[in-house]
Amino acid sequence: MKDILKKTGGRRAACPKAIWSSGIYPIGVIYCAAGPRGLIALWISPSLDDGAFVKRITGGGYEPVRDAVALKKVFDWLDRYFAGLASPFPLPLDPQGTVFQKAVWKAIAAIPRGEVRSYSSIAAAIGRPKAARAVGGACAANPIPVIVPCHRVISAGGEGGYTGGLHIKRALLRLEGVRL
Repeated sequence: MKDILKKTGGRRAACPKAIWSSGIYPIGVIYCAAGPRGLIALWISPSLDDGAFVKRITGGGYEPVRDAVALKKVFDWLDRYFAGLASPFPLPLDPQGTVFQKAVWKAIAAIPRGEVRSYSSIAAAIGRPKAARAVGGACAANPIPVIVPCHRVISAGGEGGYTGGLHIKRALLRLEGVRL
């Protein structure tokens, strides 16, 4: 894999490293990556696809390094989550996005397990009551689903959408005891 470089102050410096690994869960293969400041990505794939995940990491400006041991706490948390046990996520998060997206993700992260909120209620909670559609866009752009639980955001009339597919959203909500 070629080394990715970026310009900094007239000299070339290596991109920050992102450690990554994967695990198999009831909803598919879950890939995770952490940069120097925290978790940057979680991707749900129907099958093993290391190359596609590595491409996502390099596209974000990181140099990918596979390291399952370094991400043990993340996968231990996922094991507990899928066993139906609630616990706070043990590591800092570092999702990359706009100020608006980060405000939406922060509001979503505050939704308790087993509860849902509408796109419009999230918009109101962040002080942008007319931005329900934009909240939907921020949910779709969420780089850390499950941990930042965008599956807990629904439309006023029902499920809404889910980037990973509605079957995954439904499975996650059922796991948390939510029946729509």
